[in-house]
Amino acid sequence: MKKIIFWILNILTFGYFKKKVEKKINEINDNKNLALTLDTIDKPNLEQFFLIFGGKKNIEHVSATISTLSITIKNTALIDFKKINLLSKKGFSQNGNNFILLLGDCSQTFANDIKKELKN
Repeated sequence: MKKIIFWILNILTFGYFKKKVEKKINEINDNKNLALTLDTIDKPNLEQFFLIFGGKKNIEHVSATISTLSITIKNTALIDFKKINLLSKKGFSQNGNNFILLLGDCSQTFANDIKKELKN
C-alpha cells in the first residue's frame, strides 16, 4: 500500500512540476525571441560610411544577412581602405567590387538606412 501511495504522489508531483517548468521555459524563449529583433551593437555612422565608400553614387547594391552587410561598389579607386576598419570592428572581406562587412546584429537595420538614403 505504501508503494502505491508513493508512486501516486511521485506521478502527481512531478507532473505538476513538469508543467510549471515547461511554462517557464516557454516564457523565457518568447522573451529571447523578442530580444533578437533589437540591435545590441551600435550601427556605424551613415555619413562616414558614404565617405569611406566614395559617396552615394559609388554604391551599386546593398544587402544584409543577420550579421553581415554586403555592398557592391562601382569604382574601388574611390574607397578609403584604411578607414573601413572604423566601420567594422569585426572585420571585412573584399572580392573585386563586392565587400562584406561583419557588423553584427545591426546589419539589417543599417542596410535599410543605407537603402533609404540612396533613394533620396
